[in-house]
Amino acid sequence: LSFKDTATAAHAAKAALAWRKENSSLVEAAVARQVLSDFSEKELKAIELFFVAAFQNFTVFGDPIFICRLSAYNMKALMDYVTEEKLELWFNFVNE
Repeated sequence: LSFKDTATAAHAAKAALAWRKENSSLVEAAVARQVLSDFSEKELKAIELFFVAAFQNFTVFGDPIFICRLSAYNMKALMDYVTEEKLELWFNFVNE
């Protein structure tokens, strides 16, 4: 990440480390490639059905690349089953 100064970079790094500590169960599940216990089978199935995206590769900087088929999304149906908070949690899980 690029920041204007060291203090801003240090603040961002501390925030990222704090988030990982607070969400250690998510990070551990991602490392072990286990299903998140925070999600019901119904929620996971809805994400699989209505949110068409998959991990593709990494950039030269190590950032994950996801291919998302926007024309195949059905966000209204997805949001009937999964809250915004759970969807954000799923994105973080997949990014780990």
